[in-house]
Amino acid sequence: MISLLLDIGSTSIKWAVYDREKRLKSEAASVPFPMPVENRPPIHEVSVEDIVRPIMDMLQRYAATVDRLYISTQMHGYLLGDGSGGLLTPYISWQDRRSTLSANGRSCLAQLPRSIAAGVGQQR
Repeated sequence: MISLLLDIGSTSIKWAVYDREKRLKSEAASVPFPMPVENRPPIHEVSVEDIVRPIMDMLQRYAATVDRLYISTQMHGYLLGDGSGGLLTPYISWQDRRSTLSANGRSCLAQLPRSIAAGVGQQR
C-alpha cells in the first residue's frame, strides 16, 4: 500500500510518499505556503489558485503510484463560493484579524452584544 501524505500548513505545503508494508518513506518535498494576496494587516487572504496549484502538480505526479491520500490542514479558515462552485473570496486564513478593524470608533469585535444568544446559560 503506497500512501501520499499531504500537509497544508500555514508556513508550507508538504507531502511524502510512504510505503506502509515496507515502512519506508520514499520521497518527501515541500513548498512555501503562498503569501497573502495583499499585505494589508490585519486582513489575511490568500489566493486559492496559489494554494491549489502546487497540490494539483503533486497529485498529478503521484496519482498513478499511490492508492491512499491522507490530508492534514491548518487550524481553520474559509472561502465563500456561489451556487455554481465559483469563488467569491480568496481563502480567508485563521490569521485574519479583520474583526479588530475600527468602525464608529470601536472595533467590530467590541460592538458585538455581550450575549450573542439571549438566554444561553440561564436556568429557567
